Order: sequence, then C-alpha cells, then structure tokens
Amino acid sequence: MRTVFLSAGHSDGSAPSIKDRGAATNGFIEGLLTIELRDLIVKELNLLGIKAITDQNSNALTQTLNFFRNKTSPNCIVIDIHFNSSANPQSSGTETLIPAKYTAFEYNLAADFSKVGSDILGIKLRGTNGVKTELESHHGSLGWMRLTGENILLEVTFISNPRDMKTYQEKKHILAKNYASIIKQHAQIK
Repeated sequence: MRTVFLSAGHSDGSAPSIKDRGAATNGFIEGLLTIELRDLIVKELNLLGIKAITDQNSNALTQTLNFFRNKTSPNCIVIDIHFNSSANPQSSGTETLIPAKYTAFEYNLAADFSKVGSDILGIKLRGTNGVKTELESHHGSLGWMRLTGENILLEVTFISNPRDMKTYQEKKHILAKNYASIIKQHAQIK
C-alpha cells in the first residue's frame, strides 16, 4: 500500500508571519476551504483504513514542501488541494495538474480526480480529460511537482464562481468520499 500525503494548499492564516491564505472572494477564503476539504478526505480515508500524512493548517507552502520532502518516497502519493480563481465570475470547471515529466500513474490519478469532480459538481473538465501539466499553469513550474513520489495538484473548482461554490458547498461531503475512494484504489497499485 502506497503512503498518502495530503496538503491543504494555503494556510488558515493563524501564524502571524504567514499571510498565505490563497484566493478570497464571494465570502470564501481558499486556505480555509482547502483545510476543510483535506480534513473531510482524511476522515473518509480513515474509514477506509488508510492513514494519510497531512500538513499543518498554519504552514505556508515552503514549510509544507520542507516537511513532506523529508518523508516522501518514490512509491507514495502526494496531493495538494486548491481552488481556482478568475477575474471572470463565469469561469468554471475542474482540473488536476501533474508534473511536466509525468508518469502514467500521475496522469491516471489526475484524470480520475477531475472526472469525479466534474461528475459530482456538474462542471466541465479543463484540459485533456481534466488534466494539465504544470507547464500549462499560470506559473509554468510548480515546486509541488519536485517532491519525490506521484504528484498531483487538484484545482477543485472556481472560488470566484458563485454557482460553482454553491454546488460545492452542497456536495463537498460526497466529493470527499469519492476522492478518498480514488486515493484508496490508486494506493493499492504497486
């Protein structure tokens, strides 16, 4: 069984020196949403008999990367959770990012995550099968993808789209249960 690492992209802002709370719009703060979803997924994984290693709620990205870097190995799954944002409130969809030099495992895991998000939230897949490489991100390169292991960065939906966020709030427990099921299936692949 592969070890699972789950990160809530961005922090809760509780550390005085850390202001990395992510996007904030429509009454939502990305860091708080990612922590909540990560914890919902962890709860579902526990019910499935899988213990995930998580980051601290107050960690900034660099702290999480350093914490995970000392623990990850080639045979683990490393997932970072985010919500997309756009100046256009109609922007919609889900996508999962993978390294520029990705493995078939990473691609399949990312495609499964995006498909379940699309199906449950009723939103479109962005990219091919809901998968994009880090080169297609607005940064072009993501530090997350340098961790040892099978890496994905999930963009659940657009925090800036009121309709998508309403649906997400209504279905987040179902989404977490399905994400956990996907993680379990992939964690069992040797």
